[in-house]
Amino acid sequence: MGGLGNLEPGTEVPVSGKYKCVWCGTFVHADSMGRFPKIVPTVKFFRAGKTFKMCPRCGGSTGWTLIEECQPTVKWWEFWK
Repeated sequence: MGGLGNLEPGTEVPVSGKYKCVWCGTFVHADSMGRFPKIVPTVKFFRAGKTFKMCPRCGGSTGWTLIEECQPTVKWWEFWK
């Protein structure tokens, strides 16, 4: 998985798979009671050859890291073609 971490939006996706945003939950502040909210990082599927999009939470400060190499799942309606 070397070299498949912190890839910025607009760059070409090298490998199809699930990628997580490295910025989601990085800068978490305590609330007025001193509790820290649990924030789950955004995970999205990207297809090889396409370009990375921005994270819906983090915007342009996104960095995508490959967590699982995989192919897209087939939609149920594609079985009847």
